[in-house]
Amino acid sequence: MIVVVARSSTALKINKNRKIYHDEYLRRELVSSIRYVDYAIIGREGTLYDTVEFVKPDIIALGYDQIHTEKEIAVNCSKRGISTRIIRLNTPFPGSKSAQIKEELGHSIYDI
Repeated sequence: MIVVVARSSTALKINKNRKIYHDEYLRRELVSSIRYVDYAIIGREGTLYDTVEFVKPDIIALGYDQIHTEKEIAVNCSKRGISTRIIRLNTPFPGSKSAQIKEELGHSIYDI
């Protein structure tokens, strides 16, 4: 499985009011350490479709909290001649988000 990690600049655009705790390189390293991940890359500059055209995935698995809709991605991929299946992942731990973990463990882990 290839996992695409958002660039820090993209994460900042999406989460304007939140601090980014891990830069794109550390996020890529963290994701790379997951045993199911064969390869982790940092998304390309530009749109997500630049990355999709580069990777040419059979399946695009969106995180539960990603802002893009499956329909939007399907339409835009089709316009570019990319045939792919789009799915939305659910959170494995309902009610647990990184922001909540940071709030609870911030002082000990993130030195906040």
